[in-house]
Amino acid sequence: MLATRFQKQFFGVSSALAIVAVLSTNLFAESPSQTTPDAKSNLAVDFERHIAPLFGRLGCNSAACHGAFGGGKGGFQLSLFGHSAKMDYLALDDRIDRSDAESSLLLLKPSGEEDHEGGVRFEADSDSYRKIKQWIEDGANWNEGSASIKTLTVEPPRIVFGENPESKLTVTAEFLDGSREEVTHLCQFTSRDEGIATVKPTGQVVRSRHGDTSVIVSYANAFASVSVLAPFPDLAEREPSASTVPATSQKTFIDAQIDEKLSQLNLVASGQANDEEFLRRIMLDTIGTIPTAEQVMEFCESAAPDKREKKIDELLAHPMHAALWATRMCDITKCDVGSMGEDELLGARRAQMWHDWFRKRFEANTSYAEMVGGVVKGTSRNGRDHSEWMSDEEQLIHHSRESFESSYAERESLDLFWRRMGPDSETTLKANAELTAVAFTGVRLNCAQCHKHPFDRWTQDDYAAFANIFSRVIYGSSSETNTAVLAELARRRKAKKAGETVKPLPRIREVFVSKELGRGLTGSEPGVDVTPRAFESQNFDEDADLRQQFYEWLVAPENPYFAKSFANRIWAAYFGIGLVDPVDDFSVTNPPSHPQLLDDLAERFRESNFDIRDLERQILMSAAYQRSAIPNESNRDDQRNYSRQRLRPLLAEVALDVVNKALGTTEEFGAVAREGALAIEVGTNEVKGEAGRALQVFGRGKREDICDCDRRHHSDLRQFIFLINDQSIMKKMKSGSIRDLLSFGDKRLVDQLYLRVLGRKPDATESATGVKHLSDAERREAAFDDLVWALVNTREFITNH
Repeated sequence: MLATRFQKQFFGVSSALAIVAVLSTNLFAESPSQTTPDAKSNLAVDFERHIAPLFGRLGCNSAACHGAFGGGKGGFQLSLFGHSAKMDYLALDDRIDRSDAESSLLLLKPSGEEDHEGGVRFEADSDSYRKIKQWIEDGANWNEGSASIKTLTVEPPRIVFGENPESKLTVTAEFLDGSREEVTHLCQFTSRDEGIATVKPTGQVVRSRHGDTSVIVSYANAFASVSVLAPFPDLAEREPSASTVPATSQKTFIDAQIDEKLSQLNLVASGQANDEEFLRRIMLDTIGTIPTAEQVMEFCESAAPDKREKKIDELLAHPMHAALWATRMCDITKCDVGSMGEDELLGARRAQMWHDWFRKRFEANTSYAEMVGGVVKGTSRNGRDHSEWMSDEEQLIHHSRESFESSYAERESLDLFWRRMGPDSETTLKANAELTAVAFTGVRLNCAQCHKHPFDRWTQDDYAAFANIFSRVIYGSSSETNTAVLAELARRRKAKKAGETVKPLPRIREVFVSKELGRGLTGSEPGVDVTPRAFESQNFDEDADLRQQFYEWLVAPENPYFAKSFANRIWAAYFGIGLVDPVDDFSVTNPPSHPQLLDDLAERFRESNFDIRDLERQILMSAAYQRSAIPNESNRDDQRNYSRQRLRPLLAEVALDVVNKALGTTEEFGAVAREGALAIEVGTNEVKGEAGRALQVFGRGKREDICDCDRRHHSDLRQFIFLINDQSIMKKMKSGSIRDLLSFGDKRLVDQLYLRVLGRKPDATESATGVKHLSDAERREAAFDDLVWALVNTREFITNH
């Protein structure tokens, strides 16, 4: 009865399609017709270049087949995803017959001439059969390193479909020895969205429907991606929905990139958001709350041409902007009470110190590079004398049991980032390394711990070398601290004997850098170089500060990850999706939707000395950000090209704060947070009671996973059921200051209710319906409760748009 115009516009909006399809093993089977132009190439068949890639192309080295951990199918073990040519070559010894190639099991089983659990992978007249046969006849040799690739080139590098719904890819490998070879027939091809385009094993890309995606190409542990655009019908056939709102946003370098792609896809952008829509959106995005009725009216009534720009500057300097970013950074850096090795109370206080440390730096608009330096190089003492530091640490511990207030935020570094208690030192080292990689470069390194990364270039040895950068970072007691503690205990025993009242000395531990060697990880096999180094960097000097060298590599202008990773996180905060999505999955096989735009954002970020607010301001002033969320016929299904603002769920903490703001209530967090704190000001990830349950329902994660996976970024049925009938919501509706509106006349009450809850005035129908509901009711208070309940349960209220 009270369905809003917003709901009517958004019924039927489709969800984003799954990115990666799980392929049936039968799809890897090669048909007889899939042959190369010449069956017997003039080039000699090389194991690394021609035979090993077939195991991947045909699915033989997958985890479901001969690449399985603990022994491959049928007792035949290949390296998972082909990470080791040596392992694969040695595994073939009892499967080839050099005197009679056609009697080799390597041919008999996959061709179906002998029983094969994996079925027929190729026919006897296929190119794969002939290549393997030729290699065996030529001696079945292995030229180690022959497939070391310099570049993998795909033509065309970009597909824009026209009338022809198909396009053929050609792949050329340039090897380190300078030779080049066309390897299309040896590659694996995967479409990231088969709803947009499918790709055949031959490299033939076929349009499925309109939209954009990419095709991933892999060959011999090298990867490349090809952007695929399938334009929508011509603009002339569409009815653009013109905005009635005068454009006040600026056309920026951002819009040049966005608009170019929209044009290529024949997508018509939605018009500019009206003032009500814009104000609510930007307040939710920047300070995590909704506007008051007075703020809505004041902003909408202003005729100042620069009012949006001024509002942006005001909000970026607002204290809650820093609090909201501190909450995001606690997620990114995994502020997890459970890993600190502290009791519940002290753990909550330390988590709040973590949050306060970031909040202070966002309030000061500290350079992101400087901020990260305080994390990755963090130690507890920062060069201070042991006795002086230990005295301060003792006071901090005692004070933390009494109050949330502390001076921790003034410290130079966030040593709490390294205060993690794993079951053993190796597990802790791996967790620290993986988290540092994903938090500050956006690279998910964890897959490379056990085998070569299936979707990126990283190997087990790359993983070990990266982890070893942090192998000397210890959370515990250094020998110097132990000496100081023993001396202090002796002093206190003496004082106690003299009749003085002496407080017990709490357990004091610190984050420090050990001078010992040999605490790191070993390589995949003896003799492999795993000297500490970052991604594709030179080996670090083991006699110098390893984390300092890592930091210098991280912030160097040529670093391809640091600036892009955080610029992408900022973008995702304001659009609900990253240019690289997920935001912490930078890899060759997960290309950005707008590569040049991401490059431009990162370059501006670097040039501004990593000024976060400067980049935020550019994004918020863009026409792309200020577009309406209401779709038109053209862009209704667009999820990744920014032709309109996305309908997106609220951050869990923001959702809880918004419910309280609308209803005029406060949240009780108990002993784990400051009295009167908003949810976005709470540091700990362990909140209990009604508040904890609400945060869980709205999708707050536990901060236990290394990746950005445990926080839900979508609405689900639990949220709507919670708002519909949870007793905590009902109690807030009955007790909140929203009931002050009951003193207003019916028309004004309805107007104020819509302004307070939805951030806009009701339209004529909504106003009439609400007034009638109040006037017809036997009990006005019950009718008022109906209206409040109805508005709180709209998608318009519980989403950003």
